[in-house]
Amino acid sequence: MSALHRLAIALGVPPDYRDGLGQIRDVPAATLRAVCATLGYPAADDAAAQAAFERLERARWAELAPPVVESTLLWERVQK
Repeated sequence: MSALHRLAIALGVPPDYRDGLGQIRDVPAATLRAVCATLGYPAADDAAAQAAFERLERARWAELAPPVVESTLLWERVQK
C-alpha cells in the first residue's frame, strides 16, 4: 500500500469506489492528493504523504491521551 493510500484511508477517504455498473475503480492519485491537501495534509509526493501520515498519527496519539488522564483523575475524585 502506498503512503498516499495509507494517508487517505487514515483521513477517511476511500482510495477506490464502486461505479454504477458494479465495477471497483481506483480514485486517481491526483484526486487523492487534492482531497488530502484540502483536509490539511498535503501529499505532493510519496515522501510528503508519508510525512503527513506520520503527523496525523502523532496528532491522533496526542489527542487520545488527555481524556484518559482526565477520566482517571475524575474517577479518583468520585471515589473519595
